[in-house]
Amino acid sequence: MNLNINTPKGQVALGHEQVLLSSIESKWPMLKVVQTPKGQPSEVDGFIIKGNEIYAVIETKTRNCDLKQMQQWGNEWLVSYEKLLHGAEISARLRVPFIGFVYLVDEPVGISIPITDINGQFVRPMRLERTKTIKNINGGEVVRTNAFIDISESKTFPIIK
Repeated sequence: MNLNINTPKGQVALGHEQVLLSSIESKWPMLKVVQTPKGQPSEVDGFIIKGNEIYAVIETKTRNCDLKQMQQWGNEWLVSYEKLLHGAEISARLRVPFIGFVYLVDEPVGISIPITDINGQFVRPMRLERTKTIKNINGGEVVRTNAFIDISESKTFPIIK
């Protein structure tokens, strides 16, 4: 299977993701991040474990920008709505929240964004828009429904490199 993660740009993104996940565990030492397999497509990026229980479903992203740029973009995080629907469904089935984590590489800082409650119900203001965006890490274009999630009240945390 020819996955985007296997390309040079995909490997850079994977490295950033590993830094983000390590930083989550450094910030919250009682939590452990478990990733979904990178050798195949997955509906979500992983789970957070607390003790012996699943604590949350997670979606991780990296962006080559800083907080100032995010503010200029209206304090919104763009993510495909389809991704959110998959995460919300898993959240509801497992009865755990769905949380987004974004690594702003240029700052560097992480953002923690609650997406759903334990019932899979969205908890952040968001707007939906059908837009043309970059298809994946390697470029291309795609028109799809994207969610623009309000991050203005999201918490930030340090990235440990």
